[in-house]
Amino acid sequence: MFIAIIDFAAALTFILIKPKGINEAFIALAGAVILFAAQLLKPEDAAYIWGFVWNATFSLIGIMLFISLLDYNVFFRWAALHIIHRFHHRQLLLFIGLSLMAALITVFFNNDGTILIMVPIVLEVTALLKLSRSGRLLFMLGIGFMADNASAPLMMSNMTNILTADFFDISFGEYASRMLLPGLIAIGATIAVTVAFFWQPIKREEARAPAPNLFPVPASAISDKRLFYLSWFNILLMMIGYLGSERVGVPVAAVAVGCAAIQWAASAAAGRAPLKETVLRAPWLIIVFALSMNLIVYSLHVHGASDSVVSGGHSACCGEK
Repeated sequence: MFIAIIDFAAALTFILIKPKGINEAFIALAGAVILFAAQLLKPEDAAYIWGFVWNATFSLIGIMLFISLLDYNVFFRWAALHIIHRFHHRQLLLFIGLSLMAALITVFFNNDGTILIMVPIVLEVTALLKLSRSGRLLFMLGIGFMADNASAPLMMSNMTNILTADFFDISFGEYASRMLLPGLIAIGATIAVTVAFFWQPIKREEARAPAPNLFPVPASAISDKRLFYLSWFNILLMMIGYLGSERVGVPVAAVAVGCAAIQWAASAAAGRAPLKETVLRAPWLIIVFALSMNLIVYSLHVHGASDSVVSGGHSACCGEK
């Protein structure tokens, strides 16, 4: 148990500090390898863990591929330009609009995708608005907070949601019926709090806004209307697939990967989805990270660390010696 706790603490520490920029997947893998070398984990443990993480892992990969393809077709840039054109001269409303866009992406795709999509958009928008460094940071913080706080409403909003739903055998509809309202409240609360804290500095930045003709028109972002309309159809198809997947016994990973495949086939036919770039943009290392970290945590359970925490908490609560 002591070795398992040390291994977990060391892995978590190195993941947080990322020495020399080492990817967290390799750090987690090293922690899992140490446990196998010390014979604290067995091959059947890996098979057991993979049995309930594969669906969440491939769901994330499918969603990220889909997001990447939408990004190739500048789908999100089109949406952002609409917000910018409407609110560029009222930066508080622009902040709220971009935060809501981040919330929508998080809810219907996932929080990792939100960061990948919204960070370049916000950097470009704040550069065009000629905001100060602190002003740009406010917008980035707003997006970051929303990526976290909007990740509860639906099963695919966060990889952890899928893992939890799989472990407890919760369907997409059942999950949404319990978490959609609290998730929407969290989104509203996040906007209210960030606006309350950032209102004054954002208002001070408004005087720097340039003339509206410096911003590209939203229609200029659409290079292929067929792919653009297919994107909307595919998003709808994905939502329907998630809702119906439980009834027909199809894992949510199949829905995510299937929609990504449809989008890729159409984009490739139009010459807008190079195979190599599309594949490389997928977060393949998440498979290594998810499996390795779950093995490390599972070793805590196998060797009694989790039981010790529970029993210790119970003793403290009940006044036992």
